[in-house]
Amino acid sequence: PWGVCLVPGKIRVYSGSCGTPTSSEEFSLVDTVTVSGFTDIVFSSRGEPTPVSTLTIQSSLEMKSITINAAGGIE
Repeated sequence: PWGVCLVPGKIRVYSGSCGTPTSSEEFSLVDTVTVSGFTDIVFSSRGEPTPVSTLTIQSSLEMKSITINAAGGIE
């Protein structure tokens, strides 16, 4: 399965598991941006996430919430 997880200071897109990925790419977060509301989201082969999540991205300027619905879509 593919997934997205939050590791200190980074967001990791991975195959396998977050802790021991077989393949991964990491994206660094700048110090002024925080991401919360999830630790690990795994997607089925059909793109369905577990768990359905709402994550929050916040900076000193604004805050945005993103919901990943049961079909894997973003609201």
